[in-house]
Amino acid sequence: MEDVGGNVVFSSCVDFQGKWVNLKLTERFLFIEVFGDTQKRITNDAYLHVPTNEIIAVHPARRVAEHPARRSDSYELGPLTTGGASFSCHVVKRIGNRRWRDQEWLFHCLSAELCRKWLHRLNEVLASFRRPKSLIVFINPFGGSRQAPKIYESKVAPIFQLAGIDVDVVITQRAGHAYDRITCDKDLDKLDGIICVGGDGMYAEILNGLLSRTQKSSGVDQDDISSSPVGPDLRIGIIPAGSTDAVVFGTVGVNDPVTSALHIAIGDSLPIDVTAVHNDTRLLAYCSSLLAYGYYGDAMVDSEKHRWMGPKRYDYSGFKRFIKNRSYEGEIQFLTSTDHSLTLDDSTRCRMGCPVCYKAGQQAKKGSKCTGNDSGRWQTVRGKFLAINSVTMSCMCAMTPDGVSPTAHVGDGCTDLILVRDTSRFNYMRHLWRTATHSDSPLNMGFVQAFRVKAYRFQPSTTQSNSNTSISNDLHSRAAHTSVWNCDGEIITEAAIDVRVHCQLVKLFARGVEVEEKMPCCIPCVMTQSKSNPV
Repeated sequence: MEDVGGNVVFSSCVDFQGKWVNLKLTERFLFIEVFGDTQKRITNDAYLHVPTNEIIAVHPARRVAEHPARRSDSYELGPLTTGGASFSCHVVKRIGNRRWRDQEWLFHCLSAELCRKWLHRLNEVLASFRRPKSLIVFINPFGGSRQAPKIYESKVAPIFQLAGIDVDVVITQRAGHAYDRITCDKDLDKLDGIICVGGDGMYAEILNGLLSRTQKSSGVDQDDISSSPVGPDLRIGIIPAGSTDAVVFGTVGVNDPVTSALHIAIGDSLPIDVTAVHNDTRLLAYCSSLLAYGYYGDAMVDSEKHRWMGPKRYDYSGFKRFIKNRSYEGEIQFLTSTDHSLTLDDSTRCRMGCPVCYKAGQQAKKGSKCTGNDSGRWQTVRGKFLAINSVTMSCMCAMTPDGVSPTAHVGDGCTDLILVRDTSRFNYMRHLWRTATHSDSPLNMGFVQAFRVKAYRFQPSTTQSNSNTSISNDLHSRAAHTSVWNCDGEIITEAAIDVRVHCQLVKLFARGVEVEEKMPCCIPCVMTQSKSNPV
């Protein structure tokens, strides 16, 4: 039997909110149909529906004994006995601004046998999805506003419990704790994913640990810039609890812990690009959002002295660096893409189901994921720069809602290289204002150049060779000749670097930023809404 959403798998009459309805399970949707409605559209109150991949969990339910403090018709989860004929279905509910919540649908069947059949059918469908059953969760109690443990316990743990996910919780005690655990734990491969509760710095630590572990086990020399890294099987999930949460914003669209937890619970998967940052013959770090030299690097160094201020330290340090208006001389070489569709001046946005990223992923599967040796044209730019920003995703956050580069894609095999030349404070303030508000394009300014590239290398006019200098004294010792790199919120003190983009190297528990109405997008809004959004 063919119907909206595919073949009908199972259907029956059930009681829902005091009304008899027809509950119908198809290959892609679960429908609630009110009897007597003859319309065959999913756009009115007669139909409720949810995609089967957005069903969080189904459980048997039982009527609880009447109690003065309870409503007489209340239910709770429990074993399905002979007299039981009810089950609950927890589904994703959208509440606006790309935020998700858990909504419970309670169904009462005509018999316990019918209830068992529904539970069996629904659990069969859920078992067909690649959902996590066992996770390790790293919680950073020191990041952002220091609320990570509370966020996990109150907002995330209940969702994981509802979805039947076993978790091993690790409260990190120091910088590098998660990295060491990931690279040394022999049982990590038995898990289905790694979750971090923290900010972009915590995520960067887990990303580097997982990729380093994978290269070691695969026999790949990650210090060799010409090598092609192997992507890990484990996915990474991010519960936002940091100051900017740029990676979550760029892959989910909102820094809401409950929404991120639900993406993890239903097993969403999003492949994203990773840049490998080398210096001479060794790997310095992996990066997947922002790699910035000059203004953002200096601001990050200064902000480390003011951690007691919390997230406000970034505004304070950014203002201090703006007043100094310091520029750095150097030469940057970059390899532009041969694909003319990969440009910064288009009006598309990377959204869920992005065809640009899909095409890049298909091409990457056919050949090497390392794009640094691609055919293309190397270009050279010399001069004094206030900032050199390389963004592998839009890097949008609460302070920059559209991001540093609004048209950047998370999985196109490229990074957007933005060069801000030496200019006056007034001009740079205009650039920062446009970046924050997008009242006009921050890239369409005379002192700004932007390129979509697959690889680049930077050489400062004065090389700082001592990598053992402490961060607190490093900036002073450079005598204003070189800056540092801000790599996903972590500091790289080596100024001379060589960067390669590796297409869709890792996967996150996400699905991309969902399309909102009246927003330019790279897929038809109608298709997205009809396939993904419940009424």
